[in-house]
Amino acid sequence: MNKDALRQKLLETMPPIFSRQQVKDLTGGMIDGRTVANMDSQGRGPGKVALGPVKVGYVREAFIDWFLDRLSFQDQAGGDQ
Repeated sequence: MNKDALRQKLLETMPPIFSRQQVKDLTGGMIDGRTVANMDSQGRGPGKVALGPVKVGYVREAFIDWFLDRLSFQDQAGGDQ
């Protein structure tokens, strides 16, 4: 699967907005919500939305852009794409 195909699949399957607790499930276990929280605190996260002082979530499109920028895609021969 290439980056464009994965982007389309994520757009089709992820809700428009989701909580930090859902990140691990929505990314197939590739990244944990706690990791994203740490990156948020360092200013390297995907940009968040908040409901009150505690509940944090993400907007699908911004999260997908951020997530895909961090993935390395390899072809079947083992080279990066």
